[in-house]
Amino acid sequence: VLYLRDFNRLTFANGVLSRGPAQADTLSALSQLFTETGAQDPVFLGASLGAIGAVDLGLKLNINRILAFGYLDRTRSDDRWRLGDSRAPVLAAREHLIANGQVPSLQTHLAAANRSVPIDLFYNPVNSIDSYYARIFAGLPQARLHAVGAGRSHDALRPVLLNGQLDTFLS
Repeated sequence: VLYLRDFNRLTFANGVLSRGPAQADTLSALSQLFTETGAQDPVFLGASLGAIGAVDLGLKLNINRILAFGYLDRTRSDDRWRLGDSRAPVLAAREHLIANGQVPSLQTHLAAANRSVPIDLFYNPVNSIDSYYARIFAGLPQARLHAVGAGRSHDALRPVLLNGQLDTFLS
């Protein structure tokens, strides 16, 4: 298990600071780690803003499987505001810090991937943010949607963990 955290809150667009100042440094460090440890079939998992990192880094590293628990697309600032996402002001204020100034959309990432990578999206169908992105994923051939959770929470990981279902989804 490898836990990555983006302390800059830039949705991993600049990579992981402890691995270098750019996303390329993070990609290189992860590739080296996989080689050194003999990791044959890593699975990338991310929740909320971390789901962007899991999808972004996973596609760039040609990972075989990605689990995204509540996804947010970096390029949709206006949609975050409209949907009432409380992180919209923080993200909008930090977007100028992204290294190359350009952040591809999910569809652009998937088109650039050299093969179809299965992405499991776990979302709360009652939450407006989750259901919005679920509709985007629904149009992608490699996406598998899993409605989880109750109430209005954006936290799609907690119900899976509390119900003991993570092992099921990992296998």
